[in-house]
Amino acid sequence: MITPPAYRHDEGEVFPGYTGLIFDPVGAAEAAADFAVGEILHPNRMARLLVFGSMGDYPGLEEVADRLIEHTWGADAAPDAYRQRVLHAIQRSVADRMMQQAAQDGNAAEVRAVLADRLEGLATDLEAMADPSPHQRLVAADIRRWQQRIENTVPGGALVMPQGDPIGGSSRGGGPPR
Repeated sequence: MITPPAYRHDEGEVFPGYTGLIFDPVGAAEAAADFAVGEILHPNRMARLLVFGSMGDYPGLEEVADRLIEHTWGADAAPDAYRQRVLHAIQRSVADRMMQQAAQDGNAAEVRAVLADRLEGLATDLEAMADPSPHQRLVAADIRRWQQRIENTVPGGALVMPQGDPIGGSSRGGGPPR
């Protein structure tokens, strides 16, 4: 329902994507997933999860990483091809962000260790599947290349959400309806 901007006009919401001028709904899902996963796996937050999780009454980084994998990679297959592509974008975002943060020198060694361990488990599970999809095979192979520290295997940045408030927000001076 979001049309591309008219020729030579750049007003309106600009969403990232891979489809050129046409709105890419899977690209928008990828950008949103990357944003959300990036907040869950924020370096300071992961360090706090290590500290407070060790105190007993709070979730630890291990639990958060396990739940993140469980709710994305352990999700049931989508009912149609479109929703399956969206799920793949979300799953890819989880694997990529985990690899990025596990390779980040600025993160605590224990954070990197937990993420590397969870990536190992994910790759092992994907490789053990009877009939993995191309998506699953690629992610497992990417994790293995990342583990071997082959040059240029840490995933780059994903698509980025547009600047400003959500659609219809104050970035256009309007704000929410009253």
